[in-house]
Amino acid sequence: MTDPHPRIETLFNSLKDIGIGDFLISTAFKRYLIKSNAEEYWNKTLMEIEYNRVVIMAGRDYNYADSLGAFAITLNSLFIDKPEDCFGLVNDVMKEFANWKGEDLKIEELVKDLELLSAPENIIKDIRLLGNNFSKPIPKSIVPKEIWNSDKIQGYINKMDESISKSDYNLTITIAYTCLEGLFKAFIGLKSS
Repeated sequence: MTDPHPRIETLFNSLKDIGIGDFLISTAFKRYLIKSNAEEYWNKTLMEIEYNRVVIMAGRDYNYADSLGAFAITLNSLFIDKPEDCFGLVNDVMKEFANWKGEDLKIEELVKDLELLSAPENIIKDIRLLGNNFSKPIPKSIVPKEIWNSDKIQGYINKMDESISKSDYNLTITIAYTCLEGLFKAFIGLKSS
């Protein structure tokens, strides 16, 4: 596999850790290439990787490693000539990847790498959104002092711990629902007053 430019090595490794390699061999990525008019460039780069491969073993599938190598070559050439295009490609591929994967991505390390490389703020913002693209963050709420009772909550937590240690999971769930019901009633009572 072709190594990424030293300056973008951590970025490339973060992309690999997220699982971009599986996407690069998918039909969804091929569709992305066609939409982007980049399929010819990609195929030429893959052929270059295949041609320069030093080790060949019978029965081994090289698509995964070859695709990562082609992606490294692509990022290298863009980063050297036009870094903003390199960041744009990462952004576009990550959006397609997130849709293909259908779940929130663990993008913390990727964001750190983009910030380190001084990627445009709009790209970093777009990538951050992929961390909760499919789930929505839980809204923050403020619990007023008049309904906060830490002793009561601690008592319920202790009862839940005891019931778990006794393997009485039905009681644990009942206590948890009691806590939720109390919070809900307090919230509704607060809103209606």
